[in-house]
Amino acid sequence: MKRITLLLAFLFFNTVGYGQSFYDLNWKLDNGEQINYQLTITSYEKLPLNMDSILNTFSRDSESELSEDDLAGLEKLRNYDGKTENRYHTNIRNSNHFEKVLDVTMIDTDQEPIAYLDDFLDSLGIQRNGITLRGTLNKSGTIHSFWMNRAQKNMLSLLFELPDHQIQKGDTWQLPNVNMTGNSQNFICHEAKKRNQVQLVDVEYSATDTIAVIAYDIMEYVSGEFTAAALFNKDNDTSHEATSTFTAEAKFSIAQGKWLEFKGRMEVETKGFMDRSVTQVYTLAETGNRKE
Repeated sequence: MKRITLLLAFLFFNTVGYGQSFYDLNWKLDNGEQINYQLTITSYEKLPLNMDSILNTFSRDSESELSEDDLAGLEKLRNYDGKTENRYHTNIRNSNHFEKVLDVTMIDTDQEPIAYLDDFLDSLGIQRNGITLRGTLNKSGTIHSFWMNRAQKNMLSLLFELPDHQIQKGDTWQLPNVNMTGNSQNFICHEAKKRNQVQLVDVEYSATDTIAVIAYDIMEYVSGEFTAAALFNKDNDTSHEATSTFTAEAKFSIAQGKWLEFKGRMEVETKGFMDRSVTQVYTLAETGNRKE
């Protein structure tokens, strides 16, 4: 009887294991196809300045006294609380220079693109101000353009990087290219911690598609001292604490190889020399058709 029970248990767990489905999250574009999105970033910012700390900083250096105009400008910023909304036309297409690689371009829609001018400047390796991001992705989902700066690589990774291996429901992975903190050599870190997790939380099915439901949970925290020795004097050290978080819910079409929905939220809060609180809401919506 014991052997039969063990055999049934073995068969049950193996059946469950074999029943798990694995999925590839890959971008899919045929020749002549492209994907167009509008990225909307709505920002809410609070910037209450630590006036006492700033004035104390300048008073330590007799050559760095603030003028009346400087003081007036700081007063305007003291309780700044503003909302801004930026829209970016985002285009994904097959690369003309690399195999199995996609070009990703973001253009600020406040500046109208001029086709002949953009093509000409592109041939010279020059970007107009309207182009805010230019990078490349492997079709497998990983970042190809290793040469990008930190801010652009963050944007490309958070919005478009996918796992380079098969996954099943419940699996988690990381976005190794994300670095939201980015302090300079003037920061001396005393404490640091981070969380970087993306998870396939569910899989939805329709008659024509399989949809991956994905959740993002990323956090970076640092605290320490910010020294402005290069600008003032060697004793000018102040405390600095920063927390950055990014959460998002997204739906990816496995059959079509593209985002169907993407809604994210980034929050950045700093305390110390300059208190700052910024919240950004990211919405990615497909526009147009896939044919060039």
